[in-house]
Amino acid sequence: MAIGSCGEGPLRSGEMPTHEIWKAVHSRQSAKVGPLAHSKSNFYERIKTLSSCGIVQRVGTDLALTELGKWVANSKMRTQNDRLAFADTWLCTNCTDERHIVVLAPLVETLQRTSSGIRMDAACPSCGRKNMYVPAPSGMDVDCFVTFFNEAIAELGQYAEVISKRIG
Repeated sequence: MAIGSCGEGPLRSGEMPTHEIWKAVHSRQSAKVGPLAHSKSNFYERIKTLSSCGIVQRVGTDLALTELGKWVANSKMRTQNDRLAFADTWLCTNCTDERHIVVLAPLVETLQRTSSGIRMDAACPSCGRKNMYVPAPSGMDVDCFVTFFNEAIAELGQYAEVISKRIG
């Protein structure tokens, strides 16, 4: 379940009770794929994943998009899955919070081409922690990733303070 898989996305208008989001998602998925729609347990597992990635947050019994989640849901850059992958793999989990989005700095000299795409090491510009073999979102070549990365940093700055270094 992608955030926007429910047409306009039930969370785009602000906070919403979790059970209402489930109803909206399940109804629309059932209409599209019938019995292949996600189960309630799959839905709640996905919510846990989105919460741990900083995309959604609980506000009492409601769910709300974080500033990062608003970027993932509303940006027109590439696909929502690309933006989710970027948010999940290219942010420092130690330093990113609601007010600051800390994007790992790619160490381009470590770039590797693999059968699944490109990967490289990355370091946090804030705490210095290094992550090894960080993948670019699926299907991106080097030029596409550089463009995506730099545009993502610029767009994320509309939602929160971004700590990052541009590539190139």
